[in-house]
Amino acid sequence: MRDDLRQLLPSLAVFRGLADREIDKVCALISTQAFAPNEVIANQGDLATSMFIIVKGRCQVTLTPDG
Repeated sequence: MRDDLRQLLPSLAVFRGLADREIDKVCALISTQAFAPNEVIANQGDLATSMFIIVKGRCQVTLTPDG
């Protein structure tokens, strides 16, 4: 999985332009998680303490007008 992430990260805009050494550092910080279908992984208004990269599958983002 780490090799897959090592190849994936430079293709993502947020990581584009990072040197190989920097990409390696990011890869060392990544943990993988699997989520069940329809599982909520974040709620609108939650304090962001991490970021998610969807490697396989899909997700739905729903925003409420008052949020």
